[in-house]
Amino acid sequence: MKELNYTRLMAHNPTVYDTLTNREGQEMQLVEHPLKGDEYPVIILYHAEKVAYCSDFWDTDDLMGGEDYEPVFKEVANCMFLRFEIEDINDKTKLKYSDRDVKLVLEKILGDANPLVDEIKNELNK
Repeated sequence: MKELNYTRLMAHNPTVYDTLTNREGQEMQLVEHPLKGDEYPVIILYHAEKVAYCSDFWDTDDLMGGEDYEPVFKEVANCMFLRFEIEDINDKTKLKYSDRDVKLVLEKILGDANPLVDEIKNELNK
């Protein structure tokens, strides 16, 4: 997900669509872009860390905690991820992170030429 300028966004007092608390107990707000309105994807705010991210989703249904995707802020990477559930062949539920989010975060931290990016991505999604 693309990180946005939290301070500038908050200065425009964005309209809150909804508030959610994820499985980690993190409370986040889903807001409308203050200038582009519904012509921009839903924005996720995590006030505890003063971060804002473009979700790439156009409505809030899939982002509400416990639904298809769940936003999670990971302090270790200082970034937001979208987490989702899948069932494996043994009907066990596993939590996974969006490959795109993991790759973007690892590239931000390690650099896109680092050979560990794919290895770490695979390890996170075991």
